[in-house]
Amino acid sequence: MAQKMMPISSRWFQGAIVTYLIGFTVLGILAYLVYRDQPPLPARVVAGDKTVLTRDDIMSGMNVFQRNGLMEYGSIYGHGGYLGPDFTAEYLHKTSEFLAKRYQGAPLSGVSARDRVAAELHENTYNESEDRLRWSVPRAEAHEMMVQYYQSFFHSTQSRGGAQANWIAERDDIRRLTAFFAWTAWTATANRQELLLHQQLAAGAAGWELCYRRCRHLERNFDHWPFGRHGPGLLFLRALRLARLE
Repeated sequence: MAQKMMPISSRWFQGAIVTYLIGFTVLGILAYLVYRDQPPLPARVVAGDKTVLTRDDIMSGMNVFQRNGLMEYGSIYGHGGYLGPDFTAEYLHKTSEFLAKRYQGAPLSGVSARDRVAAELHENTYNESEDRLRWSVPRAEAHEMMVQYYQSFFHSTQSRGGAQANWIAERDDIRRLTAFFAWTAWTATANRQELLLHQQLAAGAAGWELCYRRCRHLERNFDHWPFGRHGPGLLFLRALRLARLE
């Protein structure tokens, strides 16, 4: 006796197609925004008349980070392993402490050392036309201090807390790795014009809220939705209600 196949409504297929189209459209938009708003890689970072690091140092440092599997030990921007520190936060914290101590010896009237450090770290001194990032001399000294710190850490003869002994043998590789950490710390703190995106997202959130309220109004009358109660229009509303933060 032939087995009778269970009929499936074409509305489910139509709803799935609409869901896929919406999902991949959103993914495509997000991918474009990530590519468009990625932080710049300055050709040079200078302090006074001295070049502190270059774009090649940053890219080479990223390769050192990947080649030595440091993502399995620590993290960058909070993404990675948890045996070691978040290198972005560690670099930022130690350089901030260095600058705070440095500025306590040369205070400005009405400005505390920590407020001065915060203002310096948030100020975006990247010159797009020259493709150059300018640091203060004390900040360059703080970077050199971090190079020495990571030299002692990754070139240590003893293993500790999941870190291997003599993990990175070449001192130039450690200097480049520190340049990569410095770049991540800069991108995590400096004010950028791309922060206007947050305002755009806020406006977009207001638009979604309006859309949600209108859909809630239409939900009361299912005849307004394509294909009735089980069509993709109502499925989209339900997906919107799940995605909305109540």
